[in-house]
Amino acid sequence: MDSIIARPTNKVRVMVLEASGCCASEVKAAVTGNGRADKDQVTTMVTKLLRISDPPRPPDAADALALAICHIWRGGSPMSTGVPLAASK
Repeated sequence: MDSIIARPTNKVRVMVLEASGCCASEVKAAVTGNGRADKDQVTTMVTKLLRISDPPRPPDAADALALAICHIWRGGSPMSTGVPLAASK
């Protein structure tokens, strides 16, 4: 059950990327320097950038974190999207 919940479908991934205004190659290039980076390269760089000891699990979590990193670097924030922070609910 956990693996079903933790693994979004390709359709959901595309929707998230479209909503963020980024494409997958742009996110990969932002965190690895290579728009054609593979999942292992993205995971390695996310782990280094966030200074965490263990790679994010499941592997799709690294993709989500890479997207968040890219969004922050582009000057995005939860407030700029009109989405309230979870803590402020």
